[in-house]
Amino acid sequence: MENKKQFIERYDSLITDNVRQSIAEQAPAAMFANDLGVMVREGDIWFAVEPGDKYGISVIYTMPES
Repeated sequence: MENKKQFIERYDSLITDNVRQSIAEQAPAAMFANDLGVMVREGDIWFAVEPGDKYGISVIYTMPES
């Protein structure tokens, strides 16, 4: 994704039910973090620090809906 506009245009294909479920079910105390950012579940989605010390989505692994 190059920018916010592209993310918004592809939102429905990126933020699938599986991704939403991963975020909703993630226990904050069990989140993994390293120098790349913070991982939800098994790496379904990663958040990284952006300029201004804000977190943003850096990676979304989309899996086919079952």
